[in-house]
Parts: sequence; C-alpha cells; structure tokens
Amino acid sequence: MSIARPRSRRTVLIVLLVAASVGSMALDRGGGLASRVRAVSAHVFAPSQSWLKGFALELADRGAGGARTLATDADDAARLRAMLAKAEADNARLQARLDDARRQLREVRQLVTALGDYPVMLVPANVLSRDYVLPEGGLTVDAGSRRGVAKGHWVLYRAISRGKTAGVAPDQPVVAADGVVGLVDRVGRHVSQVRLVTSPECSLAARVIHWDGQSGRWRPQPENGVVQGTGDGRTMHLLHIPRNVDVSPGDLVVTARAETGIAEHLIIGEVTEASYLPTDLTYTIRVRPRVNPDRLDRVYVLSPRGSSSP
Repeated sequence: MSIARPRSRRTVLIVLLVAASVGSMALDRGGGLASRVRAVSAHVFAPSQSWLKGFALELADRGAGGARTLATDADDAARLRAMLAKAEADNARLQARLDDARRQLREVRQLVTALGDYPVMLVPANVLSRDYVLPEGGLTVDAGSRRGVAKGHWVLYRAISRGKTAGVAPDQPVVAADGVVGLVDRVGRHVSQVRLVTSPECSLAARVIHWDGQSGRWRPQPENGVVQGTGDGRTMHLLHIPRNVDVSPGDLVVTARAETGIAEHLIIGEVTEASYLPTDLTYTIRVRPRVNPDRLDRVYVLSPRGSSSP
C-alpha cells in the first residue's frame, strides 16, 4: 500500500506537466510569449554576464601583474645580493690592506727602537722573487741546469724593489722585523740583489747573547766571531768563538759593533748546536737564521743618511 501511493503521485505530476506544455504551446501559437520570455531573460542575465567577463579579465590582469611584480622583486633581490657580496669583498680587501699597514708600522717601530740613534735610514723594499736577479737591463734567471741548478736546490739570493735611485749600495745590511736578512750584493738602477745570511758569501761580525739561568738574564758575551752561511739555505756557522765563552742551544746570535754599517745587537739567528773536541780551541756552533727566507715579502735596507741619488 505504501509503495503504490508515490507511483500514483508521480504519474499525476507528469500528466499535469504535459498538459501545461501543450496548453502553453496552444496559447502561444504566434511565438510572442517566448519572445517576451527571452527579452526578460536578456535583461536579467546580460548585465551579470558582462560583469562576470570584466571580473574575469581583471583577475587575469592582476595575475599577470603579480607575476611581473614577483619577477621584478626576484631581480632586485639578486642585484642586492650581488651588491652586498661586492661590498663584503671590498671590505675584506680594505681590512687586509689595513692589517698589512699596521704590520709594517709595527715592524718600522721595532726596527727604529733597535737601531736607536744609529745614523742610517730605513729604505723599504718589496721582495720580488726567489730566484731572479738584476743584471743591468732587466730581470733574468740567475742560473740554470747548465750551471748545475736543479729542482730542490736552495736559493741564496733575493731580488728587491730598490736600487741606486733610492741610495742602495753594495754591502748595505738588509733587515726585517725579525732580524737580519743579508747584505746587498748587486745593485741596479731600480732593483737590487741581496745575498742572504745563509749564503757562504755572506759574512757578518757577531757575538753570542747567552741566557744565564742563575740570574735570569740575557748576557752579551764580549768575544766577537763571524757568522757565515753554510750554503744549505737553512743554517749558518758561528766561527772563532773560544771555548771559555758560555754558549748553549737557544742563545741568540746578534750583530757586533765591529761590523761596519750594521747597528749592534740586531738578531741574526739562534744557536741550535754548540760543541767542540778536546783538541779544539773554539766552538763548532750551528745557527738557525731568525728570518725565514721563504716568507719574506718586505724588507728594509739600512742606508747611510743622505746617500740617495737620482
């Protein structure tokens, strides 16, 4: 019983819809009613369609504009990052130059203090290379395989960026903040060659400053000797020091007043070995240079005051 009622209601509804359709067609044989319905629909729906179309175009334009804005922002961010990176690099270079200037200032102050009132002027020079020297006319390699030079051999000379025009002359001392580097060997107009203290051709009057453990003081010994390079690029010998002088590894070897053109007590190196045989009257003393020749970048020539020439 409950199933039959819904079916009968659907049947009645279908019959009424069919009758309404037939009736409207019969009443509107000329099509006027349909035209009026379409006209009313156009007035109702056309504005909404226009508005929806404009809204859709605006959304599309905003989307494109947003994309362009995002792209522009990305370019600006990239440019800003590049500018910041360049500024950081420039700042790092400036800081390195300031640090180097401070280091050089400390070196000069240290040397001036060590020289005291000694009548010389400091001529700053840059070390140009490990293995180039200056004959007049330009830089050339000092030696090659024909003269027995091979890879691994020690370089006993350096070229520096000062010459006759700065008052540099042969045999003038060359120093760094850590100690004596060597002596000027050959001089060009603007560049000179320096023979290092490790060269056998470099000899300096020197004495020992001994550490006295009992008094807790450094004591300069009165006897002078001669420091001469061994030629191995690493060590020197201190010659002619008598056995009655106190010498121990760790003692300092400094310049002596007898050396012409060099102030007293400039550090040359450090004693690494001091020995003698029962028949010897003097020590056999090996000395390590205070200055590392492989790390030289800036040195100072001790030139007599007023010696510069054009």
